[in-house]
Amino acid sequence: MEQPASSKAARAVFVVSQLYVKADKTDALEDIVEELKIRDLSRQEEGCMFFNVLQDEDDPTIVCFTEGWRSEEAADNHLKSEHMKKLFELTEGFVEKVETKRSVQQSASSDDEEENDN
Repeated sequence: MEQPASSKAARAVFVVSQLYVKADKTDALEDIVEELKIRDLSRQEEGCMFFNVLQDEDDPTIVCFTEGWRSEEAADNHLKSEHMKKLFELTEGFVEKVETKRSVQQSASSDDEEENDN
């Protein structure tokens, strides 16, 4: 069921995207992420709490984007940003598979908040 806009916007969103990169494209992907300043530009976006690009220590073909956004709207806007559109365009065909988990922070009920005040 779709959340009302007001409650949807108020929930923090955490995203983990694991990319399985073609072995011959790992260096090129890293270069493009650096050249486009994906980390810096994403971290400067409104609503960004954190943004990291990690590479598996044992398997360099596994790259993980971990992100925290203050709202679902901020997370959605990030994917529409110019730097992300450019990243998707320049890396088309680099990735074998992507697994993305998107979680929202559950807000405490008013009963829980009252218990915490005591």
